[in-house]
Amino acid sequence: MLPLLGAAALIANIAVNVLWVATARDGLKDLGSFLHSGAAYHQGVNPYAYQSWLLPRPISPQALNLNPPISVYLFDYLSRFPPGIVQHLFVAGSIAILAIALMALMLAYRDKCRPIVVLAAVSLAGVWHMLWYLQLYAPLVLAVVGAWLLLRKGHLVWAGVLLGLVVAVKPNFAIVILALLCARHGKVAWPALATAIAVSLIPLVVSGPTLYQQWLELTMNFRGMAWTSNASLISVGARLHVLLLGYVMAGLALTVVLYIQWRYRPAVLDSLGIALLAAVLVGPVSWAGYTLFLLPFLFAQTWGRGIWTVVALLDIPFAPKQLIALLGLRLFPVASQESNVMFHAVFGSVYVWAVLPLMHQLVLKRSTLALEGSDTSDNIAAQ
Repeated sequence: MLPLLGAAALIANIAVNVLWVATARDGLKDLGSFLHSGAAYHQGVNPYAYQSWLLPRPISPQALNLNPPISVYLFDYLSRFPPGIVQHLFVAGSIAILAIALMALMLAYRDKCRPIVVLAAVSLAGVWHMLWYLQLYAPLVLAVVGAWLLLRKGHLVWAGVLLGLVVAVKPNFAIVILALLCARHGKVAWPALATAIAVSLIPLVVSGPTLYQQWLELTMNFRGMAWTSNASLISVGARLHVLLLGYVMAGLALTVVLYIQWRYRPAVLDSLGIALLAAVLVGPVSWAGYTLFLLPFLFAQTWGRGIWTVVALLDIPFAPKQLIALLGLRLFPVASQESNVMFHAVFGSVYVWAVLPLMHQLVLKRSTLALEGSDTSDNIAAQ
């Protein structure tokens, strides 16, 4: 009976999300910011600044393209096509690529070839966050899945290359390379580092240092840490209006992760799993779509109560900050401003609370196995 109720809840959640994506999106959302950046570069102006005269417009003057300079060349190319066509290609391409990633994981982990697992994966908030905002996560998720599966087969260099491509587009995941180096998995980490550096040098060669200066200026002045979809520890501090607290928590988490990688030297898949979780938690920005990078780790686990609880939290539909505030006012009609801040910090950080138990499981349980000299059937040596 319980599995049937769970399946019904997941189907209902998917239906709500489909309705939301199909009817509530107006404009190009983040795709508009990407195309705005590309069009600005094409016009010879700063692609990391708001150009009020330039179409298409970004989702807002504050929410600009935060991706590193290598992304600008792709967005420059895409900005030359009609935005409507690019939008449809983004949606269809994201769905197709994510489907390929899920099928690859199910082929690798046959115990996950169950309808309930497929429904849970499709129901993930990150899927619908990606589709609603028209984000470019799908190819990067496929790259992470590919790297994970290559590691299972012992193809360390090619796995590193794929991870390096991800890092070049999403520098947050440089933590993955650092963690793998600390665990002495050099056969994966060094190809990843070389790939990330090689790709990141392209803008310096083609455009000079200007693009990087403009990008750094934008990212250093970004003020969206507290936005509801941010799944990083830093966002918790930002929602509590104590940003320093968020940075301290993130710094402590990263220190613990790197120490455990160095001290216990987990097997390469455990090391990668810990590193991916750390990259999401440490941030500073880890939108709900970033939780999709955890798919290979989730598929590699036995789905008991603990994992199902985490998946349920990750399946909670993304809610804009305004909706969270509205719910807070309805639940606490006479609440003070401090109470509303706390409500936002707790419920707006639901994806943080989902990732933390996963980190606990890997850091404590798997490091204990490594210390005892044990191993798991899904790990390989990468000395």
